[in-house]
Amino acid sequence: MAALGCGFYSYNSDVVILTYQLFVSLFEELLKEPDLESAAMKWFLMAQSADESSQGGLKLMVYSLKYHSESAANAVRWLKLLC
Repeated sequence: MAALGCGFYSYNSDVVILTYQLFVSLFEELLKEPDLESAAMKWFLMAQSADESSQGGLKLMVYSLKYHSESAANAVRWLKLLC
């Protein structure tokens, strides 16, 4: 998921929006399986890794919203899925 999360760093808002759509679809599938649900939520909520090279979904979301406020509806859709 960290590799796919690079899309949130894009300067292109269309890429950011497509990244949100990808993560919503991915999490819809992951949340159907209890074992995968746990791993997905752990990744989403994780703090920056010890080597500072990987961030969880929540930090990526905040970063993308800082520069691409037009993607807020997609962020809300992803958050609703997690609640």
